[in-house]
Amino acid sequence: MKKVQQSSFDATVAAKRKCLAREIIIPHFPDKKVVEFAKDHAEFMDAEKFVEQALSMSGGYNFTGGGGKDFDDKDKSDCKTTSVNETSYQATVSNLKPKIGSLRIVCYNALKDTCDYFYVPKRDVEYEKISAGIDNERIVIGYSKKTITKYDKERGQYVRYYVDSYNKFDRYRVKDFVTLAKMTDAKFYKL
Repeated sequence: MKKVQQSSFDATVAAKRKCLAREIIIPHFPDKKVVEFAKDHAEFMDAEKFVEQALSMSGGYNFTGGGGKDFDDKDKSDCKTTSVNETSYQATVSNLKPKIGSLRIVCYNALKDTCDYFYVPKRDVEYEKISAGIDNERIVIGYSKKTITKYDKERGQYVRYYVDSYNKFDRYRVKDFVTLAKMTDAKFYKL
């Protein structure tokens, strides 16, 4: 019997689900049965649905899952998950045509094996979207590693640091999952 080789896309999806389980579902989901299953079988879960539930529980609003939004918060926000492509260094957030509010984006970065979080307020969603055919719109997020050289006084020399950047999308980046869950348009514009 031949062993079926896993494609790099399938491997990325499995890694993304494991990361979502490790960083979001396990620490933020109260149901211990779900947490135990996520620890051992994350690749079989619809992790994106659990991320939506964890956002609603951490953010204090309800998951509605319809009508162009996922949540009943005042900003009519929607959750999207995406992954940085290891070849193009881009992440694409698609199926945005029906969305009516702000976006809470969880981005799996396979280059770092971690998630990064973005909150895009409603008025900025329109600015960031590009056409993706007749009935669809998307956002493309570019990722890069920037080199910064700083003088280290203790060493008495210049040292290179590598800083990851989502370029123009860094302005929407928030520090962690809980900050993403609790963010509102009003809070965002006060930052």
